[in-house]
Amino acid sequence: PGYPNNQVLGQVNRFFPTFGVANKVAFRPNANGAAGFAAASPIAESAADDFTGGAIQGTNSVRTLFPETWLWQIRTVSASGSLVYEETIPDTITTWQGTAVCLHPKNGLGISQVANVTGFQPLFASLTLPAYMQRNEVATIILTAFNYGDVCVVVRVSLTSLENLEIVSGPNSTDALLCPNATNSASFPFDVRATTLELSRLQARVQTRPEAQAEYPDVKLSNVNSSDTVIQTIDVRPEGFSIRTIDTYLLCASGDQNTAPDTVQVTLPTPEALVEGSQRVVLVGTGDILALSLNDLSVPTITYSNAEGTLAVLASSVYLLKYLEQTGTLTDTVNSGLRSRIQQASQAQYSFRSSDGSYASFGSNEYPRSVFLTAFAVKALSAAKEYLGANAAAEIDASVRYVTQQWNPLTGCFVENEPTASPYGPNTTPDLSTAVGVMLAESGFFNDSIAEGVLRCIDANNLPSNHTTALNAYFSALVNRPERANTALQTLLGEADKSSGLTSWTGDGLASGSADTAGYAVLTSKLLGRNLGEALPIVRWLMQQTYARYTFSYSEVYTIAIQALTQYSSVAFSKNTDLSLTVAVESASPDNLSFQINEQNKLLYQERLLDKSDSYSLQASLAPNGVGCAALQVKYYYSSRNSPLQRGIQVNASATSGPDCSTLQLDICTRYTEGFLRSSAIVEVTMLSGYSADDQSLKNLVSSGVIKRYVVNGNKVQLILQTLTIQPTCFSLTENRYLQVTNLQSSVVEVYDYYQYQYKATAGYGLEGNCTPAEIAPPTSLNEVDSVIYI
Repeated sequence: PGYPNNQVLGQVNRFFPTFGVANKVAFRPNANGAAGFAAASPIAESAADDFTGGAIQGTNSVRTLFPETWLWQIRTVSASGSLVYEETIPDTITTWQGTAVCLHPKNGLGISQVANVTGFQPLFASLTLPAYMQRNEVATIILTAFNYGDVCVVVRVSLTSLENLEIVSGPNSTDALLCPNATNSASFPFDVRATTLELSRLQARVQTRPEAQAEYPDVKLSNVNSSDTVIQTIDVRPEGFSIRTIDTYLLCASGDQNTAPDTVQVTLPTPEALVEGSQRVVLVGTGDILALSLNDLSVPTITYSNAEGTLAVLASSVYLLKYLEQTGTLTDTVNSGLRSRIQQASQAQYSFRSSDGSYASFGSNEYPRSVFLTAFAVKALSAAKEYLGANAAAEIDASVRYVTQQWNPLTGCFVENEPTASPYGPNTTPDLSTAVGVMLAESGFFNDSIAEGVLRCIDANNLPSNHTTALNAYFSALVNRPERANTALQTLLGEADKSSGLTSWTGDGLASGSADTAGYAVLTSKLLGRNLGEALPIVRWLMQQTYARYTFSYSEVYTIAIQALTQYSSVAFSKNTDLSLTVAVESASPDNLSFQINEQNKLLYQERLLDKSDSYSLQASLAPNGVGCAALQVKYYYSSRNSPLQRGIQVNASATSGPDCSTLQLDICTRYTEGFLRSSAIVEVTMLSGYSADDQSLKNLVSSGVIKRYVVNGNKVQLILQTLTIQPTCFSLTENRYLQVTNLQSSVVEVYDYYQYQYKATAGYGLEGNCTPAEIAPPTSLNEVDSVIYI
């Protein structure tokens, strides 16, 4: 869903499956929708007329399920060509719009027409409330009662806190007369205070009062007892700056060849200016380091807003799927999730592909085109070819032709037309050329002329970096130059930092950092058949880097890391696993936690939550006589009243508003603090409670070229800056108030490097003084779900 047919299908054989029946209405609670729909859309006021004239039913509905997106699982269509099955429609009073996507081994990809279904009932309650609040804030929550029946009703409403919220005040009256058309709705404000840092629930109820006929002698009222109860949640979050650390450790049983330690000591930091009650420690134990990539297969929307992220999802999903197939550990659930990601990414990549097979960062019509991204597409599509349609081979060939046309036979180097689309920047031709050569060679597309030319391009560089040496080693191994590959790898290992039992390299000033240097070293070592023990310290470091990153950082670097980890794990961790992992908690209240890991559950993501009330250390150890290796992940979350130290990036944020605070202008300036840094960056703005981002101001930022893409996700807005440098990038964003919130707490702007999360900065912003409350209109549509904006 969300991609026009001409973008998705490209040149493949087109076929158009049918899907559902358009414009159906599922009346609650007596009927359920039976067709698959992906996204909720508002019901216009004019459309509401279609639903009047129905009788108020004598029912008492309780509604709790309000998803923003209604996603279904992959299913197989039988040889008859049709599939019919039932799904229960969510509780939202809204129209769902969606399509079906089909893959056929011969006919390729097909997308159905849009089908609609509306979930509806004549009498219902709707809550206008924030999804998130900070502790001690007070929000004016609006409960609206709707009557779309054909007769008047008197209703009484109530709002109850089921947990962790305090109802501070309510309206003078909770009764209303609702009649068809003119006065079919009434809104009631309630002030609610957030008191506890937990997911909190509110219960709203609207109840008819047939006994009120005597109070309205001139109006004919329905004599049916009916009610609707809505239960919704508010996530109460701590004030201050949210901080998290993630450390991942590999432990192997004593006596194993090429082993990692069987014991590790972890000391959690004592934070400064700690926000009370905000600490949380999560321990994860698993028998497979790749299980840490499989626990949550959802992909943040911002990933699909650029070509590199989309292709990284495609390639990494294929590597994980093939690893699980090879090791015989693939489950139905994971298989469905990974294949779904492959399909979604393979559709999305058409948004960046042009008719000649070339790619650009942010659109199919964007110029100039990028040889780096096009080579990355060759790598990703070639890896995924067996899971794609029949035309995949022809599309790959077109991209290969474009890449080879950018090769200069005189220098042996590839020419990048769009340096900002490559993590290698404008002045790293040997690295870029070798990376492009690697991606072609991995996909089986290279000839002796290009191979010799790329090697000449490498050798022309008089000051090779560690990254260049790693690329040289891997490319040489791929094109059957084992002596050259071994020499380069040995040189690389000699330059490594081998402190703390780990092996790593510096980032050489590249945007991509050093994770891909480590990944290429592991891939080279395996391709050359070298001792696995040599690669283990690299794998341990690479594992720490990969899982310390934010999950949206899908890039070519992430792809290389996952490729290296799957290649190594398929050989090194193939033996039977039988372990007992114990974590001893050393604190004022000591405790022991254990994880039992065996061959049957080695992919299970076992999670334990600790209540951290004081500073303590953890000692993890494997019991004697165990077999195999285990990964332990320690996640530490807390909030601080002080802003974290800025590293490599600087950001300043300030907000101004009119007297009633109905809108505010957020001014942001950010830059790198070190001159050699130049990269893509993400600006993540958390809205003040009760505020949402102004759509037009976001579109203006895109049209002016300040940002390339944005995504609104709940109370956060993520903005992509294609190139951040030492020169300040400044812009303004407008926030509109949709809900009155008093005792308003400050919020946060974060900026981080797309490739290297260690370069990051945080700034707080808020409104000074008191605001004069302005009246906020009640809802004007039946839709109970706030739409998410995707650009």
